[in-house]
Amino acid sequence: MNDEAAIVFLRAVNVGGTGKVPMADLRRILGELGYGGVKTWIQSGNLVLEPLAGQTDADLAQAIEMAIADTMGVKTCAIVRRCDELERALEAYPWPDALPKLAHIIFFDREPDPAAIAQLQERDFGDDIWTIAGREMFVRYDEQIQSSKLSNAAIERVLKVSSTARNLTTVRKMIELARSLPV
Repeated sequence: MNDEAAIVFLRAVNVGGTGKVPMADLRRILGELGYGGVKTWIQSGNLVLEPLAGQTDADLAQAIEMAIADTMGVKTCAIVRRCDELERALEAYPWPDALPKLAHIIFFDREPDPAAIAQLQERDFGDDIWTIAGREMFVRYDEQIQSSKLSNAAIERVLKVSSTARNLTTVRKMIELARSLPV
């Protein structure tokens, strides 16, 4: 496994015809900027790469956001995690028997304020259940994600963070991709 590999989740790209970011173009652009081992998975903004020497996760996120805006005209948020962080989040998921399509981890760009979390806890989200640990929110949707009141927009509005959700299948795949990069 490459301990230096970064896993990047892009928020709201290639969803419903908006935020068009072709993954082949993204791989090429990031390679031209000097990033090694760039791999993407499906078309919804999941990638792994080797950051530039000494580059922090915040600097990496900003560089990717700027590259996408400058070359494709798309404003997005890049949320960066390392493989060990994703592994810990996956292990911490509290409902391991949930149906895969209803089991999600929502990744935040930063830890939300405890007062904002308390505000979110006061809201009624029906039978959807959730908990927050650091920069992750673990969610088990009751039925359909699309009809849930626990939407990304509602979460971001109350918690004042940028976020993006991935199901557990995607999280596992991204860990696998990160492990496949050369050391």
